[in-house]
Amino acid sequence: MRRNTPQPNFLLPRQRFFRIFFLVRRFDKTMPYYFEKPISQYLGLKRRLQRNQPTINISGLLGEAQHVLIYLPTKVEEYGAALKSLERLRKLKPKWKITVISKLELVGFIDKRLKVNILPFSAEDINFAGVPRTAIKNLVKATKFDLALDFEPSFDIISIMLIDISGAKVKVCFDNKTKAPFYNFEIRVNPAESLPDKYNAMIKYVAMFAEPSGTCEQSEAATSPK
Repeated sequence: MRRNTPQPNFLLPRQRFFRIFFLVRRFDKTMPYYFEKPISQYLGLKRRLQRNQPTINISGLLGEAQHVLIYLPTKVEEYGAALKSLERLRKLKPKWKITVISKLELVGFIDKRLKVNILPFSAEDINFAGVPRTAIKNLVKATKFDLALDFEPSFDIISIMLIDISGAKVKVCFDNKTKAPFYNFEIRVNPAESLPDKYNAMIKYVAMFAEPSGTCEQSEAATSPK
């Protein structure tokens, strides 16, 4: 009589990893955040190796800017302050063609009178590692942007990646050590200031440098262009 011997279930290390990964991810919705630090470190290293950060003429580039990309914050409590600053920017620069990247569920708060193009994204546009999928990246690449503003006050791998591929020659964010490798114009603000004041500071200096006269001088206490 022939005895059926159970066959060992050998899994390659990669197969074993993904089996465990998807099992854990099924019960842990925060899994994508585990990837933020290694992904940002990899992108930062890749950016430094691929090219040296060139010296740029902030006033000249902003004075010629026409297409502007703005990444709006993803938290509801920060969204209102960001929209008020966006309204102020629209009044200061009525001719700018502004595109905003916003979470889909927050799009309804954007006033149509702001006359901005909207690129909404949802959880379906983010892959298992927490980074943007090809579809949303292609939408950003479809327009050649001159200026990109990151309204997200904290570290966000999605905003970093989308602004990085925007092609904008001037990329602006708040002064942040973890964001520094990906931007070339940082706005220094007092951490004790309110969020609306921080947004207003960004709008103030961007609008000031965008004046065609080019007579504005950079204030080291307030800005840190690279």
